[in-house]
Amino acid sequence: MKYELLVTDLDDTLLKDDGTISDKNKKALRTLIENGGKVALASGRAAPTMVDVIKMVGLTDQKHLAHNGLSIFNIDGYEKISGFLPKNEIIRILDLLKENNIEANVFTPKGIYHNHSFELAKVMDKYIKGYPLIDVDYTPYDVEGIFLIYGIINNEEERALMRSWSNDVIETGEGNGFVIFSLRGEGKYKGAKRLSEEFGIDESKIVCVGDGGNDLQMLREAPLGIAVKNAVEEAKEAAKIVIDKTNEEDAISYVIEKYFLGEKL
Repeated sequence: MKYELLVTDLDDTLLKDDGTISDKNKKALRTLIENGGKVALASGRAAPTMVDVIKMVGLTDQKHLAHNGLSIFNIDGYEKISGFLPKNEIIRILDLLKENNIEANVFTPKGIYHNHSFELAKVMDKYIKGYPLIDVDYTPYDVEGIFLIYGIINNEEERALMRSWSNDVIETGEGNGFVIFSLRGEGKYKGAKRLSEEFGIDESKIVCVGDGGNDLQMLREAPLGIAVKNAVEEAKEAAKIVIDKTNEEDAISYVIEKYFLGEKL
């Protein structure tokens, strides 16, 4: 096969609008694996929240990417996290959040530390469900292994303020109601490259498929970045190819047939 590793986004790419997977997509994924390929689901969700989806789509024997590529994991308990934030930047961001009375939510391998309320859990249930929440009454500067910091957005002024705190080391992104602080250069494609190294697959054999803002890096940097028809305009512009199939039209099956297996599917 010209390509050997398929990395696909979940929502609005592999999954249908109702959160399920079509039989055609599910069969195509298994056929790719049976023919020697590898498949990784890539999501902004935490690893525990992806387990049910992994079981539903039939990929329990594969490794996957959580936290937008920062975590490589499988459902048997293996997890390798990268992109840990430097101590001076942790202090800077947490101080700024505290000074502006914005909830600080700190992601570590042990769980999420938060120092105000469980507001994050209400906003992000599908992203962090099953991930340990550690309630603290202080800003956790001394916690080891911080790889993400989230700030809850209460208004547009806070959104703009937090986005202005990026620098040469830290970049900011956004989710549904929160600003994300992460190590600059990290993302789904960085995770895909680490995963290809674990598999012993050459980087030139990676295909990435996505639709949204957190897919831009992998669509832009992958040897073959493919946007589905229903992707946002930014994703279409970043991709090398835009296919004429939506997530409701078995887009992943189409990609596997056209770029991996051909008549074998």
